[in-house]
Amino acid sequence: FKGKAVTDKDIEYRDLLLIDIDRVGSPKHPATEKEVKAAKQLAKKIVTYLASLGWPIPVQMMSGNGWHVYYQLDDLVNDKETTELIKLVLKLLAKRFNNSEVSIDTVVYNASRITKVPGTVMRKGEETEDRPYRMAVVHE
Repeated sequence: FKGKAVTDKDIEYRDLLLIDIDRVGSPKHPATEKEVKAAKQLAKKIVTYLASLGWPIPVQMMSGNGWHVYYQLDDLVNDKETTELIKLVLKLLAKRFNNSEVSIDTVVYNASRITKVPGTVMRKGEETEDRPYRMAVVHE
């Protein structure tokens, strides 16, 4: 790529769908343990639902502040149609599963989205005793 940062135009194809589940409310502080558990429970419901539709088993990760679910894609070309499809999938899942505690982030549809790397610590907001910084960890 050329320039200071990767843009959507620099991505040739997509091989992952990210479903990012976080607590509802202000991101000024990290999530509580209860909020992370709520995100994990919602992820389980989503994975079970999608499995009932024939989707494969995804990779899951505690992101440090919520839960990520990654579905492998068959190297979809990165074009407007694919972007719109991913945007629609996220919106439909959010409509079906969002609740008052946790929700699916529907703006993570862009191809150049930066996401957590397992083993890194989420340091978003101000850490407190009941809202600690956490390391992103892959789960089975």
